Order: sequence, then C-alpha cells, then structure tokens
Amino acid sequence: MFGYVKPLHSELKVREDDYYHGIYCGLCRSLSKNTGGFSSITLSYDLTFFVILRMALNGTHVSFRKRRCLPHPFKKHTTADDNEELKYAAYCSVVLAHMKVKDNINDEKFFKKAASILASPFTSLMAKRAKEQFVKETIIKGLDNFSKFENEKCTSVDAPAEAFGQMVADLLSYKMEGNSREIAKDMGLHLGKWIYLADARCDYYKDVKNKTYNPFIYAFDSQESAQKFFNEEFNMIMSLELNRMSNDFALVDKIGDPELYACAENIILAGMRNTLNRYLEKESKS
Repeated sequence: MFGYVKPLHSELKVREDDYYHGIYCGLCRSLSKNTGGFSSITLSYDLTFFVILRMALNGTHVSFRKRRCLPHPFKKHTTADDNEELKYAAYCSVVLAHMKVKDNINDEKFFKKAASILASPFTSLMAKRAKEQFVKETIIKGLDNFSKFENEKCTSVDAPAEAFGQMVADLLSYKMEGNSREIAKDMGLHLGKWIYLADARCDYYKDVKNKTYNPFIYAFDSQESAQKFFNEEFNMIMSLELNRMSNDFALVDKIGDPELYACAENIILAGMRNTLNRYLEKESKS
C-alpha cells in the first residue's frame, strides 16, 4: 500500500527538488539511527510526504548537510539532519512494515508467506525500537479494522477507505494543537482514503486472479460493472479527495521553510495524480 505519493519532479524548482531529496535521505538516515540499520528498507515516498506535511503544519525549519551513505559512497548528497518529525515518521514506517509482514503471513500464498516469515524477526525488532506507544496502538487498531472488513468480505468501498483514512489522520495529527491539528486530521483522512482507493484500484485485477480480498470485487456483481465504474466515476472521486487536501493545505500558516510548502503542493496538485495515471496507463497497454 505504498509508492503512490510522489512529487512530479519536472515541476519542482532545482532547490525544491534538492530539498525533497534531502528530506527523503534524512528519513533514511533517521530510520537507521533510531530503529536499526536494516530498517532503512522500509523507506517510502508515502512516509516522506507524511513527514513533509508534519513539518509544514508545525512550521519546521530543517537543517541540511552534505553526507555520504552506503547506497551512495562516492558522492555526498544533501541530507536533512535528524529531528523529532523525522524520528516520528521513522517509528510509523517500521511499525507499518511489521504489521504488513504479519498480514502477509496470515493472508498470502506460499512464497510471499515464506518470505514474510523469514522477514518477521527483523521487522519485529525494528518495531520494538519505535518508542511512541501511540504509533503502535493506532496502527494495530487500524489494521485490526481491515481484518474485520476482509473476514466479512465487506461490500462497501467507503468503509475500509474511511478506516484507513482515520488511521492516517490520527497519526498525522499526533501532538498537534489548535488549527494545525484540525487541518492535519482532515488532510490525513483524505490522504488515507486516496491511498487506499488507489491501492485497491491498482490491485483489482491481480486480486481477482489471486482471489484476494479487494472491496471493488465485492462492491460490483461483475468485472464489467467494476470497469465501468473505473472508467466513468473513479477519477472524479479521486480528484475530490485531492481537492479536499488542497483546500485544507491552503489554510496552513506558512511559517516554516518555503520549500516544504512547495514540495507538499506539488505532490498534492500534480504528483499523486501523475503517479496513479502512469500506473493505469501501463495497465491499459498490458
């Protein structure tokens, strides 16, 4: 359920693109530092956007420096110095990864199940290093709700999407107050719904083939009906979720680094839509 929330790099200014990569690399280093070196494999674009939103809502000023790292040993890259927001995002990343591994053990076919069993001791250790109990409780509660939807073969697409959105809203708004908290909760809700719906849409035909739960399978009586919905209504629904996020973000007091807001606006207004469209274009050609 990761990888859709990316910037459209061609629309970023050079300093903004460098800033985004600095946050991405900073999250990677924060993962290694705070939850163990192996945990950097859980790095994702989605959590990079998550931490950018947290920083923007909190008016954070980020410090950077040029560093070498294991993936890039010969050239220094701009990297954000560790801070509380990066550390918090790192905790969210490893707990989500561990819960996904546990879910694969319960639900997936042999090879993916076997790989997840092998990975489980490592992801368990990473998750134990996440020092915010709130993160663990919120993610466990959220994913327990998904298990209920799967077990009941829920025919509503809105119900699981809303549950995922609520989990993201709770995580995004944690320790915020006042106006920032209200904006974070609404943005998190619509961000989570968009991610869940994008993931369910992109996995639809794979889940049909593998007989895996997908709400779109049970919401329609045939693949033809589902495809008609995808062609005629899906894009409008996804655009509405992005519009709600954009309207919320317009209310943010922009007191942090200007690049934070430029990166966030790029992802909301162009990047997310572009990533999803590119995936669907590949599907239509296959």
